[in-house]
Amino acid sequence: MPDSVLTPPSEYSPLRAVLISALVLAVVGVAVFFLNPRKTAELKVTHEDLFAPHIKYAAMTGDGAHVVGAAEQGEDDLYVVATVRLENKLRLPIFPNSWAATMITPEDTVAEATPVSPQEYPRLLQSFPQLAPMLTHPIASDAKAAPGKTIEGTVLLLFPNVTADLWKKKKSAALTLTLAHQDPQTAVLP
Repeated sequence: MPDSVLTPPSEYSPLRAVLISALVLAVVGVAVFFLNPRKTAELKVTHEDLFAPHIKYAAMTGDGAHVVGAAEQGEDDLYVVATVRLENKLRLPIFPNSWAATMITPEDTVAEATPVSPQEYPRLLQSFPQLAPMLTHPIASDAKAAPGKTIEGTVLLLFPNVTADLWKKKKSAALTLTLAHQDPQTAVLP
């Protein structure tokens, strides 16, 4: 009895399946590229206030003794209150972790700022009540920017041994925000 063939011989080529797979992957890749945000967040300094107290020490004290006739000493510090705006470009919440700032002086030296935590504001405002109107809405250490939302507030930076005149003559200054689980964001301080 002869063999009966019920289907015609197949002319299957794997090239067609490979081309269709490559086309599907290319469409998915293009969709992911265009639909996902390219930036994590956008940090912008919208305003800055300066407070530059000059503190004079009339006499030195040490080990519980008061030194009479000691030369008067002074200290110049600069407090920069930066009003910042952080816009979340992701579909996930972002969490500000820490702040840092640097300044390049006219002599090309780098001055680094110490960020002042909002928990330290009450003690600082006892010494310098002039800062109170500038610190209207500090960004809390547990702040969170919801997906697509913006947080705005103030950040207090202390530049030790820097005067307001030196700040005005600076070559540049930058504020850097470190985000939890994301790349740091940097903005120019005016």
